[in-house]
Amino acid sequence: MITLATKRIIIGLSLMLGLHLGARGQDYFPPPDTAGGWRTLNDPAQIRKVAGMDVRRLDEAFAYTERTTQHGGLLVLRHGWLVYERYFGKGNREADPQIASVSKAFSSIACGIMLKEKHDLIPQGLAFHDTDPPTRTALTPDEQYTYMSMWSLMASPLFYSGVMSHLDAFTQNVLCNSEVIDIDQDVLGKQAKIVRHAGQEFVLAKPLEGGALAVGLFNLAGTKAKLTVTWQELGLMGRCRVRDVWRQKDIGDQVDQFSTEVNPHGVGISPRLKPLGRNSKRLLKAKLSARSF
Repeated sequence: MITLATKRIIIGLSLMLGLHLGARGQDYFPPPDTAGGWRTLNDPAQIRKVAGMDVRRLDEAFAYTERTTQHGGLLVLRHGWLVYERYFGKGNREADPQIASVSKAFSSIACGIMLKEKHDLIPQGLAFHDTDPPTRTALTPDEQYTYMSMWSLMASPLFYSGVMSHLDAFTQNVLCNSEVIDIDQDVLGKQAKIVRHAGQEFVLAKPLEGGALAVGLFNLAGTKAKLTVTWQELGLMGRCRVRDVWRQKDIGDQVDQFSTEVNPHGVGISPRLKPLGRNSKRLLKAKLSARSF
C-alpha cells in the first residue's frame, strides 16, 4: 500500500508538474490499493493523450534524480491518473521516507502556481488573519545561529513559517544574512558531510562552487568550549586567510588549523579560508557557517 508520506510526495510532485486545478476533487483522493488504488496509465501514447506528458521527458527526470542521490524514486500524478512510478536504491512503494521540509518546498511551489494561474479565483491571495499576539522563540540567540547555520550547511529549502512583521531586528538579521544564505543556495546544491563527531563536538563541511568549503563547528554541550578544526581534516594545507561569514568581515590569517570559543549549543565563528601557501596549486576557500557570542 502506498504510505501517507508517499502519497504526499505524489501529490506534491503532481502539483509541481502542473496538476489541473479545475478537475473534480475526488479524482485526487483514490481508494487504497486493496480497493483499486490509483488509476494507472502505462502506454506512452495514452499518457500523452490523457495526461499531456511525454514519458521520455519523465525518464530524463528520473535519470537526473538517480544521478543526484542514492535512494529514491519518481512518482507523477496527472489529472487523477498515476502516469509514472519508478524507484532506485532503497526506494520502493512500501518505503516511508522522512520528507520533512521537502513537503514545504512542494507546497510552496504548488501555492505559487495556483496563485499565478488562478488569480481571479483568489484575488486577495492566501490571507491568514492571526489574532493571537506574537510569541518569542524558545531558542537562545546562540541556538538561533546554530539552527540557521545547520540549515544552510544542509542546503535545505529556506522557508519561514510566521509573520515577518512580528520579527525583531535580531531574528531578521539571522534569517537574512546574505553570506549565510549564499552557502545554502550554492549552485552545487550539495549537503555537508560529517567531518568529526566526538563527544559534544560536531563538525560539518559542505563543498561549494569553485572549490570552496562551508564548515560548521557546533558545541552540543551545556557549557562553553574551545573547538578546533585542522586544515588536514578539511583537505587544506599551510596558511589560510580567514573571513567571518556571520559578521561579514576578514579576521586574519591562520596556519594549519582554526580554533574558537563556542557558547553552549552554539556554533563557532564563520570564516572563509583561502590557502596562501606557496605549494597551493589551486584556489581553495572555506567558509565556516558558524558563530559564537
